[in-house]
Amino acid sequence: MTVPVAAAGPLARRPAARPALPAALVAAVAADVAGRRLFVLLPFGMIAGLIVYADLPVEPEPWALAGVAIVLAGLWIALYPSARRPLAGLLLACWAGFCLLPLHGLWFGTPMLGYPAYGTFEGRIEEIVSATETARRVIVSDLVPIGDSRAVPMKRARLVVPPAPELA
Repeated sequence: MTVPVAAAGPLARRPAARPALPAALVAAVAADVAGRRLFVLLPFGMIAGLIVYADLPVEPEPWALAGVAIVLAGLWIALYPSARRPLAGLLLACWAGFCLLPLHGLWFGTPMLGYPAYGTFEGRIEEIVSATETARRVIVSDLVPIGDSRAVPMKRARLVVPPAPELA
């Protein structure tokens, strides 16, 4: 009987290379799907959806958000007896994460600005959220532009302002 002998030298003692992150991630997801542990990945799917939404250059239309949600829900229902239904559920969780910020804006009336608004504004401070030596986080409402500043289409805003002047 012959036994294969490993090559001698520095390469023989080197540990096996770790797989690349995408390959390891795909293998981990495949193992979770095979072991029916996909439920654990649902929060991560929602976080991935939030990240994708935050990276968009423009705000998606509400009808498009609803349309994709309906299609994904239909896919999830259509795959009822299939082993691929959990993957459709993971896609649905990703889409739910993608829709969280637009839904928050819809429910609370706080649309995101398309681009920053610079200028001088007058408003009412509703709440001081936090205060440090270098800055304060405040919630303001009733913003009115002063001078040639553009009007902003929002009811309330969360701002970071300098610690001076004192707020009464």
